[in-house]
Amino acid sequence: MGDGPRFRWERLKEPTGPSARSASPALVLLRTGRAKSAERAGAGTAPTLGAILLLLCAVAFSVLGGPTGPDPHLVKAKDIVEHYERGRAKDVRDYSHAAYRSALVELGDVDARSADAPEAAALAGQIRARIEAQRAAARTRSEEVAARQELEQKRDERFFEGQRRGQPQPDAGAAACKEEEGPRDPEHPE
Repeated sequence: MGDGPRFRWERLKEPTGPSARSASPALVLLRTGRAKSAERAGAGTAPTLGAILLLLCAVAFSVLGGPTGPDPHLVKAKDIVEHYERGRAKDVRDYSHAAYRSALVELGDVDARSADAPEAAALAGQIRARIEAQRAAARTRSEEVAARQELEQKRDERFFEGQRRGQPQPDAGAAACKEEEGPRDPEHPE
């Protein structure tokens, strides 16, 4: 007939006994010809078994060969930050402290392929954001202090210039009035 495998259907014997009524006859597929001989020779099973074995080895290596817990660098970085921040309010923490720098170094050592890499990156981002926010606040404070100092310097220059010219100062009148009145508490003269 053709080159393909040949199959033939054969009817099983009818069951006998008390279970014969509930059981129905079954048809069985019997392989014949080339399919049966290929099955005897094991053709096709060796590559399948090899693929299954390779898959099992890969799974075993990933389970047993990889890290069995959280990344030690992430754990150490968390411990460093927790130890420094314990007992300190957020407004008192100094984000330029060496603890944060060493935590960032540890977070940088976390393997990028590990499962903890996203958490380490998020923690490093939070620490960097806190450091930058503190630096920005410090810059703002120093600019405010510089502006106040400049204002005080200009006021002092006007005051000294007025004294050189002999002109009365606006604050000088109030001070003179207080000196003329004398002490307000008679029991404590100054």
